[in-house]
Amino acid sequence: MKSLRRFSILLVLACGVLQYACSVAHAANPQQLKSSIDRGIAFLRAEFKGAPEGHKGLIGLTLMKAGLPHDAPEIKEAIEIARKKCEGGTYNHHNEHFYEAGVDATLLVDSGEECKAELQIIVDFVIKNQLPNGGWNYPGQGEDVAAGDTSTIQYCCLALWAADRAGIDIDPQVWAKIIQWHAANQASDGGFAYRPGRTVGDGMGTSTLNMTVNSIGSIHICMLHLDSSSVPFMERPSSSSKANDPQNPKGALEVVELKVTPEKEPIEIPGSAKPTIGKAYQWLSSRFRVSNEPAINRMYYYYSLERMAALADIKKIGSHDWFNECADYVISRQKENGSWKESNFVSLTPDIDTSFAVLFLTRSTAKVLKQTQPAYGDGLLAGGRGLPDDLSGGSFNGRTVEEKKKPSGPLDELLASLANAGEIDVNEVQEQIVEKVQVGDRSELVKQKDLLVKLVKHSDPSVRMMAMWALGRTDDMRLTQHLIEGLDDVDLGVMIEARNALCWLARKPRGFGFAEDPLDALGPNPAPDAKTQAIRDWNKGVVTAWGNWYLENRPYVDRGDQFEAKLRRRLLQIKEEL
Repeated sequence: MKSLRRFSILLVLACGVLQYACSVAHAANPQQLKSSIDRGIAFLRAEFKGAPEGHKGLIGLTLMKAGLPHDAPEIKEAIEIARKKCEGGTYNHHNEHFYEAGVDATLLVDSGEECKAELQIIVDFVIKNQLPNGGWNYPGQGEDVAAGDTSTIQYCCLALWAADRAGIDIDPQVWAKIIQWHAANQASDGGFAYRPGRTVGDGMGTSTLNMTVNSIGSIHICMLHLDSSSVPFMERPSSSSKANDPQNPKGALEVVELKVTPEKEPIEIPGSAKPTIGKAYQWLSSRFRVSNEPAINRMYYYYSLERMAALADIKKIGSHDWFNECADYVISRQKENGSWKESNFVSLTPDIDTSFAVLFLTRSTAKVLKQTQPAYGDGLLAGGRGLPDDLSGGSFNGRTVEEKKKPSGPLDELLASLANAGEIDVNEVQEQIVEKVQVGDRSELVKQKDLLVKLVKHSDPSVRMMAMWALGRTDDMRLTQHLIEGLDDVDLGVMIEARNALCWLARKPRGFGFAEDPLDALGPNPAPDAKTQAIRDWNKGVVTAWGNWYLENRPYVDRGDQFEAKLRRRLLQIKEEL
């Protein structure tokens, strides 16, 4: 068996002229996707034992992303192989150096196991070998690849991104230099080559779909870590509005600005970043093909395409519905035994192509970024007590218990009306929503997740509070992280309702022993400074308690995602402040 290094070199070769191979009219339906993924998983599991050790990291990562439990024997063995490479304090990779580093780091982080020591070793290896121009290449290749290797750089970005999700500090200049490399090595036509500037007639110096897709993705990863607010796929936080004014009768009982020290000051993103992306995307849009030619790098292309589109939040490329069209094509290429094999090169064994195909079909990057599920985001009612759980004896209008009124509309319409809170009586709608959920079918609430996403970002704190209450009653563990984010809301009411919702969802009525309202123990007419300090202390306590609870109980599919990295940094910040 030839080395994995040979597989990567051949895998990303770009040669020949792009040809239009097929035009897919219909997208693969969910049943087709599931069947194809299941067959691919079965093939990989059957092949794992006899696969080269250098391939097992990629196979293990694929099985993990496809939803296998993390204690599956194949995944456990792959993790152990990755750990052993870090024994002795140095990264003892096989022939694939940076490719292995990217896969191993991602595997370790997404496993949810404690792996910071190993990740630091991988990070040290990657950063030590960054070229002065910001790129990376194959060691020992001499001047032939002095400028850098686009594919290798992508895997270095993946290694650093994974380490960052685990709380490893990465010097911002590392990210800035990667962007500068791409700007300096973009081809005149706007695309990217496997080895920029190479003039040998092997096609490696020619712009290709694979390398252009990789470069757009890599630049987005860098921008994400330099200043996430500048990345196209990130939503800008809504600016504060008069809904938070204490004089606003629909506002919360009290609004407290919690001064949170930034984890790190963002550095300026090189000005060349977005123009470089723009030219590359224009190149890609005009040349996009569902079937990438030649076949040698076809499955690697889909694997990279999914990452780029997830990072850039791209739904269509030109007129193409990229995922559905490509998924339909990829499924059509699957063999009867569940594998994919698109290349005639011996070193490109079916387990490699199959891994890339499954990673594409499962939209593995989008899961990390939470784009395959509704992206839920970030009130205090009367006296900071939150919404009542039992309205059997009356209804609650936000201030007092009154005679129960009959809900006036379906739950989806009531929730939708909150999006235009300025035009309706928020308290009356809240009352009707609570009654619908308490005396009706709670499963109807679960169906409204997409709608709740908008409400948790609403400018009116009473609407955000209502959304926190509703999220807690869905009993959906995957929504827990958004309740934890609510604990850091600028409004005390939203913080309290988020905590109450967590207690409900986790079936922990005492909520780790913290007071329901941080102001309860202060007595009448407390000084403003005393109130602010009480809220800050309570905030640190509940965020720490619920954050650690989430890390211990979070679903496997969410482990290693961007929220986990953010939460770990927040917990570390609180620990350092105590």
